[in-house]
Amino acid sequence: FAVSNNILYVTNGYNELLALSPKKGGIYWRASLTSPSRAAPTIFNDTVYVMTVDNRVEALNAATGQKKWSYEGLAELTGLVGAASPAVDNDVVIAPLSSGELTALRTVNGSLAWSDNLSPMVRMGGSSSLPDIRALPIIDKNYVFAISYGGRIVAIESRTGRRIWQRDIGGAKSPWVSGNTIFFISASAELVALSHDTGGLLWVKSLASLVDDEARRNSLLWQGPVLAGGRLIVSSPDGTILEIAPDKGTVLRRLKT
Repeated sequence: FAVSNNILYVTNGYNELLALSPKKGGIYWRASLTSPSRAAPTIFNDTVYVMTVDNRVEALNAATGQKKWSYEGLAELTGLVGAASPAVDNDVVIAPLSSGELTALRTVNGSLAWSDNLSPMVRMGGSSSLPDIRALPIIDKNYVFAISYGGRIVAIESRTGRRIWQRDIGGAKSPWVSGNTIFFISASAELVALSHDTGGLLWVKSLASLVDDEARRNSLLWQGPVLAGGRLIVSSPDGTILEIAPDKGTVLRRLKT
């Protein structure tokens, strides 16, 4: 779900998008989708953008639910549970597809501005070969940052689609961008800090070594990072909350929940 202008927008398993009253739950409107959506809608200005499980992007009028345009991407039979919401600015909608495609669509009509592919070059089998983009893409300083579970994080110029840099590191959790640094949890359960402009490695910290839990190496069970109060916050599979220094990656404090 998502909230904007005192309206609650909700997707459900019945191929619908609903606009509700947050106070009373009354339905303002409901719109049919081509398939269910596992991602929260994205609202920007007067438009609601929705990603469906069959890799279709729907743009609807936020006030009436009337469809403005739709875009159909390549279908992918296998992916991670859940989905990423699109990122939007004044010019483009960045749609992360489970096929590993990162597609930029023009907000005015849904036409294709550019497309990139974050799938691994060689699929070795197992979950590491999944091309799915499960993490939210980030638009910051005219750059688009996106990471696929299959093993690639990229920075792309939002207007032209030109790839600025690429690193062969995968992940399923949304990066956190602050200043000139990008923080994210990799598919190997490592907390990684990269340079915003060059993609250079600043530091890396193995999270699995910090907790005592047999599921600690499953990166899908880690949550975060969130940057707040001058520290990075992540939570582990065993319920431990770690506070980590953003400049060096050292552990400042741990809390057990």
